[in-house]
Amino acid sequence: MNSAARLGLAFASAAMAVSTLAGCASQQAITPAEAKVAYRAIAKASCDKAQAVGEVETDGTYMAIMVTRSHAYKGFSAAYFEKPAKYEVLYEANAFNACSDWFTFSEYESVKKSVPIKVTYDNATGAFDTVQDLGQFGIFKTRMTVKDGLIATSTNTADKTKKTVSIQYGNLTNDQLAILKQAVDNLPAAQKG
Repeated sequence: MNSAARLGLAFASAAMAVSTLAGCASQQAITPAEAKVAYRAIAKASCDKAQAVGEVETDGTYMAIMVTRSHAYKGFSAAYFEKPAKYEVLYEANAFNACSDWFTFSEYESVKKSVPIKVTYDNATGAFDTVQDLGQFGIFKTRMTVKDGLIATSTNTADKTKKTVSIQYGNLTNDQLAILKQAVDNLPAAQKG
């Protein structure tokens, strides 16, 4: 059996286990390996959706938006806003919770290296807990909840405040789209191209 077929079977097995276990605390938990395979598929689906329809992420203190390429403003497609008036262009999609783990998976897999994300599945809540050693930046721990097969919230459990970031896919409002316009318009002329 080739590696693609094995990966497909592993994903199907893990996905079935996750869907079977969600909300059923009495069931046997899935292994970390099964959780990692299932979470990888969720991370990919989340990033694909974000790039296809756009997304908004917020924890109540900031808002980050990503638009599709067709809705880019002057070649830019992502920005950040924090009250009262801090606007910044975001240059990398991995700044978004919906994409950051998928980019880690795909980057390491493209060079055939072990992906340095540890994943466990919380049978009681249906959430995935991830751990990554970011070297000089420390250990990054998150709890990702999932809705309709996509990452719905992300909580940095290593942070004392444990703020939860909510993720909305598509249906960006005019006010949200205005964040990108303002951030790009604020750039110095040399950065605008």
